[in-house]
Amino acid sequence: MTRTFASDSIQSEPRAEGWLQRKFAPYLDRATILGILLLVVLVTLPRLRSLAIHENEMDALRTLGVLGGEVFAAEGAAPDRLGALFTADSTLERRLADTRVLEDGRRLLRYGYLFELVEDQAGRGVRAWPVEHGRTGQGAFWLDARRGLHGSPNREARWSGVERPPAPSEVQGWAELELPGSRRDGI
Repeated sequence: MTRTFASDSIQSEPRAEGWLQRKFAPYLDRATILGILLLVVLVTLPRLRSLAIHENEMDALRTLGVLGGEVFAAEGAAPDRLGALFTADSTLERRLADTRVLEDGRRLLRYGYLFELVEDQAGRGVRAWPVEHGRTGQGAFWLDARRGLHGSPNREARWSGVERPPAPSEVQGWAELELPGSRRDGI
């Protein structure tokens, strides 16, 4: 005698794997999405920091060009300090609106870079260096009427912060640079 079973008469026992999948599937989906977002953030943040540092350096070069134009335009009437160029009604105040005058006008701060007018045996120069190397900028720059614009990648972070500006004597070995063009009206 042979027995046949109807398919609906056999009951299957619930499998542990199916139960686990149903129980943790929503969490697994969320964890996957969270992992992807974390990966995107970890890849994107260094690139954004690099772009911000590059943009600060470009703004420093443009600012040097504007300041140099003012300082070297009339050698006899050149200011002793960069802050003297910034008065309430000056065109420079409007062109470099985001600039802060520091230390009784000796130094300027703009987009993570410090600027200072320096006099040495070769003449006047305007120097620019990062407030915090690696965070607000990397390169250090020097502009004077005779030699033009020079820069250093400053990879060793020699010039960073108020206490460590580049000295005029250190500029001799720096690379010659071109001033960048304006990207917006006014600078």
